[in-house]
Amino acid sequence: MLKEKTDHVDNICVNTFYTNDLVFQGKKIVGSCLRRRGGKLIVQGSIHVHLETHITDLFSEMFAKSLASVMNKDLTETPLDKSDIEKALIVAEERYSNASWNNKY
Repeated sequence: MLKEKTDHVDNICVNTFYTNDLVFQGKKIVGSCLRRRGGKLIVQGSIHVHLETHITDLFSEMFAKSLASVMNKDLTETPLDKSDIEKALIVAEERYSNASWNNKY
């Protein structure tokens, strides 16, 4: 765990290390970011875990169930349809892969 923010600054928050991020061998494993977008705040969290393929689904299920339990919420699974995936790809291309969007504020 880092004690204070490092000098490494990047507009993409997963590449910047902050106090209380969990860092292992120079890579952020778990962290979060609070970012202002105009009059709104965006809270983002990330968990960077590289697992063997056969464990990924089990980890995802256990993590989701644990998080739902901590938040005292029911967990329901809703599969994405083709149009959901197409919309996500468009947003990823137009916004999150776009330097002008990432450097907007």
